[in-house]
Formats: sequence, C-alpha cells, structure tokens
Amino acid sequence: MNTQPSIATVELLKSCYEEDRALLEQFHIAAPADAETCARRTVEDLKNAVDFSFFTVHKNNDLVGFYGAEHLGNLKALTSFFVRPRYRDSTDEFWSLLQAHFKGPFVSGLYNKNTRAIRFFERQGGKLVCELDDQDGRIYLFKSGEKICH
Repeated sequence: MNTQPSIATVELLKSCYEEDRALLEQFHIAAPADAETCARRTVEDLKNAVDFSFFTVHKNNDLVGFYGAEHLGNLKALTSFFVRPRYRDSTDEFWSLLQAHFKGPFVSGLYNKNTRAIRFFERQGGKLVCELDDQDGRIYLFKSGEKICH
C-alpha cells in the first residue's frame, strides 16, 4: 500500500461510501442517509479542520481508502478515515501506514455510534483517553498513551 496527497471531494468520498451500506445506515454521523449526504457532511466537517492534509491509500493502483491528518499544536490527529469493504482484510497494513505517517502517538475522535471504527481502533491497541459531547453526540477520543483531557 502507498499513500498520495489528495483533496477530499464529495465525489471521491461518495464513491467510497456507496460501497458500504452499513456505514450509510448505521455508522456515519449523518446516518441513516445516502452516500452523497454522508460525503457532503464529511467534506463540510473537514473544512473546519486545522492544519489538515488528506491522503488516498492505494494498492496496485486501486483505491483502498483514505484518511485525514490534522495537527493541533503538538497533538497529531487522525481526522476521518475509511477502508473500502474489499480491503477490510488489510486493515493491519492500513494501520501501519497511519503509524508511519504520524511517526508517533496520535488521537482520533470517534462518535459513539461508530462502533465499527471504535473496535478497529481498539484492535490496533488504541486506548480510550477521553469522552466529550458535542451537538451530534458523544465523542470518544482514542490514543495510545497517557490521558490527554479530563
């Protein structure tokens, strides 16, 4: 797998989301909704990210998925990620790419309804370090390491 800097577009995210009915019905913050609604919501949310970069992940020239990286001072954050269903057996390889990108601990805020992403983070050794609430619900902040908020 390799990564390429890219731009988070509604078209790109929609094409990925269309392959994942469970995301659209249950796990996305906008769920239940269609792929375009979920993609637009993600793109709008990413516009608010600070010092943000977006990357697509490829294997043999095929799109595996994407992720966003955000730097909040000394804090590195995984801000949005997706692995296409046919590559879900390669999530360890995807995780290795994330580790190589961040070069150390990073955090990711996951809404409580996205239990699939929460399980993925836990399988990779991520630890729940903080719980926050916002207008869309409870957010679980995951990181390997020490508690970073109260």
